[in-house]
Amino acid sequence: MTIEGDGTITDKLDSLLLQVDSYDHKFTTIESHLGSICKQFNALIGIRDVEHLEFMERLAESGRRQQQLESELERSKLITGAFPVCQHSSSDRRGCV
Repeated sequence: MTIEGDGTITDKLDSLLLQVDSYDHKFTTIESHLGSICKQFNALIGIRDVEHLEFMERLAESGRRQQQLESELERSKLITGAFPVCQHSSSDRRGCV
């Protein structure tokens, strides 16, 4: 930039300042959009984390329920195995042995 007179340098400076203001506005807009995207992304991560925790709780509950059912099955087998064996024959009706 050369100095050709007071008016020329002032005009160029005004032009540069307008460009700087324009870029500043654009960057501010981009920053605002990025902030909004970050908030939405964090909200989605929060939702995903809550869903993951709920899934893990349901999975743990299923594991506890499965363990309970397996215990009940074992108990039923023990009870059934404790019954005396009954032999039914047509000639001998002694009953259970």
